[in-house]
Amino acid sequence: MTIKLFVLFGQRKCDYSGQYALEALACMDEIGHSDNPDYLEGEYAKHEQSGEFDRLSIVDAGL
Repeated sequence: MTIKLFVLFGQRKCDYSGQYALEALACMDEIGHSDNPDYLEGEYAKHEQSGEFDRLSIVDAGL
């Protein structure tokens, strides 16, 4: 059985040397995503508006 996960990753702006690792900012499984499809988009918009991140991406992964 495969479980599908949706993860919002962000890369912060480099405010100091070595600050480059990706962060998992939000995560939900396929059932949660089907019940509340706007959640990750809302989290994406919130983090985008914060101005703290160079890059944001929602990735789906089958486990």
